[in-house]
Amino acid sequence: MQGRHGLAVIGALFLLAVVAAQIIVPVLSDEAYFVSWGLTPALGYYDHPPLTGWISAAIISLERILGVATYGTLHRIFAAVLVLITAGLIYRRIREEGRDKLGTIGFCLAFLVVPGTVSLAVMFVNDGLVLALSTVFILAAERIVRGGGSRWVVIGGVAFGGVLLVKYSGALIYIAVVGALIIGGHWRRRAVVGRFVVLSLVAAVPFVWQLWWNWENCAINFAFNFSFREEAGQGALGAFVSAAFLVTGVTWLDVLTQMIKARKRPEFFTLSFAVFMAVVLVIGLLRGGLGANWVVIAGPLGILALSEMRDRAGWVLTTNAALGAISVSAVLGAIFALKTGALPIEQVFPDTERQLQRAQLMVVAGDMERPSNVAVATTNYGLTAMVRNTGASDVVTFSRSVYGRNDDLFVDFAKYAGRDFEVIPTGDVTIADIAPMFEHIAAREVETRWGPLTVLRAEGFKPEVYYREWLAPFVAETYARSPFPFGGCYLDQALLTDM
Repeated sequence: MQGRHGLAVIGALFLLAVVAAQIIVPVLSDEAYFVSWGLTPALGYYDHPPLTGWISAAIISLERILGVATYGTLHRIFAAVLVLITAGLIYRRIREEGRDKLGTIGFCLAFLVVPGTVSLAVMFVNDGLVLALSTVFILAAERIVRGGGSRWVVIGGVAFGGVLLVKYSGALIYIAVVGALIIGGHWRRRAVVGRFVVLSLVAAVPFVWQLWWNWENCAINFAFNFSFREEAGQGALGAFVSAAFLVTGVTWLDVLTQMIKARKRPEFFTLSFAVFMAVVLVIGLLRGGLGANWVVIAGPLGILALSEMRDRAGWVLTTNAALGAISVSAVLGAIFALKTGALPIEQVFPDTERQLQRAQLMVVAGDMERPSNVAVATTNYGLTAMVRNTGASDVVTFSRSVYGRNDDLFVDFAKYAGRDFEVIPTGDVTIADIAPMFEHIAAREVETRWGPLTVLRAEGFKPEVYYREWLAPFVAETYARSPFPFGGCYLDQALLTDM
C-alpha cells in the first residue's frame, strides 16, 4: 500500500470518511456549544479563552450573508480546512529534507487517517485550532533552531499566542519545546535563546489579556481549567494509552521503538515529542486521568518525529489506515443506526442518559416543537446549544454542572420573571429540583421515534428562587472557593455577599 496506487486508495478513504462523517454525525454536545458561542460575540467566555467564539461569530456572520440555514455547516468546512492546512505544513517541512513526493505523502496520510484527525476534520471544536496553531509554533521553533531569523520569531509568537487564546492546556507544547532546547543543548546558543525569548514575549500578550479578563470576571477561566474541573477517569495509564492510539495511531509506538534503538541523540522534533508525551503522562498520573484533547498536537508532532527516523512511513501508514478504517466505520455505523432507530437507545445508554439522547435526536431531526411565547430550558449545556443553533431564542440552561455555564455570563434571568417554560430535564435533575422555581409545574410524556421524552410545563418563573436556591449553592461550591484572585465579577454582587 506504499506505492502511488496504494496512497491514492488511502487518501480516497480519508476523504470518504470525512464526507460520510459530515453527513452522518450531527452537530451536538461540545461541538454545538462551541458553534453557539458565535451567537453571542463577547470578549470572553466561561470555559476557555475567546478565540474559538470569535471565529464562530465570523463564520455565523458569513453563513447569514450566504443564506446558509443550518449553523455548523461552514464551521465544519473550516475545521476540515484547518486539518488539511496542518497536513500541508507537515508535507512542506518533510519535503525540505529532499524526500520524494510519494514518501512525503505517506507521512502526511499516516497523520490524516487516524481517528483523532478524522474527528478534528469533521467537528468544529477548540482542539482543531490548537492542532493547527501548535503545528505552526513547533515548525517556527524548529526553524529558529536551524538559524531562522525574525520572521520565524514573529510567526511562532503569534501562533503560540493564538494557542493561549484557545486553550490553556495548549501551553504543554511550549514546555515540550523548551525541554527539547535544553536536552538538545540548544540553550547554549545565544542567538537561539534570544530569539525564543522574544517569541515568548510576543506570545505573552494574549495571556496578559486573559489575566485582565479573568480579573474582571470571577477568574472563571482559570478556576474552571485549573481548580474545580474534574476529568472523568479510566485510570491515568489506560487513559494515556487510549489517547495516544486515538490521536497518533501506532506512530507513538514506532517513535518510542526507534528512540530506543537509535545510537545518536534524537533530533528536535523527536525530543519535543518525547518531552510532550512524558509531561502529559505525568499530568495524567497526578490528575488520575486525562482526555484525548490533551494530546491533539501529538498527531502532527509524532509524524514529524517519525520523519526524522525513517525514510518512509512504512508499516505505520498501513496500520494507521487499518485502525482508522475499522474504528471510524464502526462509530459512523453506530451513530447512523441510532439516528434511524435501528439501534435502540436502551441498548446503548443507561437510564440517566436516555432522556438526553432522545432530546438531541429530536432536535437533529427537527421534530422538537414548542408553543409560542414559551421559553425553553434544558439542564444540559450541549442540548441548550443545539436548540439555540436552530435559530430559537429564549433558550436557557438550568445546570449545576461546572461545565458550559456561559448563561451565567450572558443571561439576565430576571427578565424571565413570570414567564412560562418548557423544561427538558436530563441526567439526575428531577421535577422536584425544578418545581421551586415556578408557580406551577406539570410533567408530560412526548412519544418520539426513539422512545418517550419527559417534558415539564412550568408556569410563572421565579428568578429570585433560581438565584437563591439554585445558583447560590453552586457559587458557594465552586466560584467562591476558587483560589484565583479577582477584582470584578459578572455574577450579582449581592448574591456573593449573601453567601
